[in-house]
Amino acid sequence: ADEDKMADSRWNREYLVSAPSQVVVIHYTCPPNETFDLEISLTREQESHTTAAEPGCLMLEGQCGDGIRFAGFLQVVPKGGTMKHVAVRKDARPTLQLHGAKELDIYLAVRTDFNCENYGIQCRQDVEEAKQLGYEKIKQQHMIEYQNYYNRFELEFKDECELDLIGLD
Repeated sequence: ADEDKMADSRWNREYLVSAPSQVVVIHYTCPPNETFDLEISLTREQESHTTAAEPGCLMLEGQCGDGIRFAGFLQVVPKGGTMKHVAVRKDARPTLQLHGAKELDIYLAVRTDFNCENYGIQCRQDVEEAKQLGYEKIKQQHMIEYQNYYNRFELEFKDECELDLIGLD
């Protein structure tokens, strides 16, 4: 979690990559007197294109040279405010414009054709399933899953003097 302090207010953002849900989730909240006004887009320098999928969604698809094909599906779920697809110029990629939201969750799934024949469809399904669970449930599942890795060992120093013998510089 990250917290920005601006003019005695608190803007919070939390990021997590959920292995169980196969998504990246970003959760934003703002202070009571504030709202979010922002633009969100998906881009890659080359060999890709972005489309405005259903409301609140963007799809990035492409191919790395003659190799692997990929897709990324993003959905924004705001609480309050308005959201619409815009293109700044005719040749510009679609962008989501959000105004007046008090809180928002962004779900992103990315897959390739390396081990997934229907990688684009699977991205959409991953995001939809994650959205149905909601941020708090995904965070809870994420913490349970990764604790299995981090709680496998313990490190204990019995005497503080032993620490002085270890060069920590």
